[in-house]
Amino acid sequence: MYRVLSTSNDFGVVDEEPVNLLRQHDCEFQSMPVGKASEERMIELVKDLDVIVVGLQPITERVVDAAVSLKVIGRHGAGVDNIDLKATGERGIPVVNAPGANAHSVADLTIGLMIALARKISVADRNTKESNWKNTIGTEIYGKTLGIFGLGEIGFKVAARAQGFNMNLIAFDVVKNEALAREMGITYKDRRNVLEEADVITLHLPLVEETKGFVSEEELKAMKKTSILINTARGGIVDEKALFRALQEGWIAGAALDVFEKEPSIENPLFQLDTFIATPHMGGVTYEALTRTGMAVAKDIVAVLQGQAPVNLANKEYIRK
Repeated sequence: MYRVLSTSNDFGVVDEEPVNLLRQHDCEFQSMPVGKASEERMIELVKDLDVIVVGLQPITERVVDAAVSLKVIGRHGAGVDNIDLKATGERGIPVVNAPGANAHSVADLTIGLMIALARKISVADRNTKESNWKNTIGTEIYGKTLGIFGLGEIGFKVAARAQGFNMNLIAFDVVKNEALAREMGITYKDRRNVLEEADVITLHLPLVEETKGFVSEEELKAMKKTSILINTARGGIVDEKALFRALQEGWIAGAALDVFEKEPSIENPLFQLDTFIATPHMGGVTYEALTRTGMAVAKDIVAVLQGQAPVNLANKEYIRK
């Protein structure tokens, strides 16, 4: 029997099919959600495991070194910035994930936050519930310009939804899909032009060295005073101290973050601001997305254990041949 532990908060929770699949393939499964566990805690947990399924828990080089029996790591989600891909690859431990499985859910939340910011829904909700019945004046998003940073699978899905609002679509990305962008009426522009022209800016970038602090003071000052910023990608892409100043001093009109530099984010100064909306890294947390993600990861874990190639191999650049 393979010893399998899930430290993810969500794996197999809304649908038991991923867990059942593992059990059908000689896996002794245990769930132990540990939130944002420390490196030391993860070192303790991995020692005797054959398989671990993780959420945002850190899989560092030290964790990998402690995982003497580990055969495969499943990332219950798409992003793998919490996993040392080089260390796992050099040890010959495949890392499987589920890119795209939560794309529709993240795109939905992005549009929801866009509307909530533009129409000041959170402020109106609070006022109404406090018997402070008054008009809350917002803005329309119909016909406005949407600037997308990171035009990958999620970025394109956001663009498709924005077409329903007749938005002018512009984007910045290092890797370009010119044909699909042209088909969808999206114009690629350089970074500065997107910042200066967009009424709404949405971030769909991975967290890598080049994107840390991607939106900081300089970028926020380049944006329109009437513009809003949304980040449903990764914490650390937006400099939160600069964002607080931008909102407090009116450089931009509003912002919404589903992801934060430190999670869980507690007593963040941004939470004091009416022009700011916070959600708890819930972009991919829908019944549909969790089911798709869980099954994708479980199937690839089974494939690895059976000596087959997984569909999604996140550390293929480093994996031992």
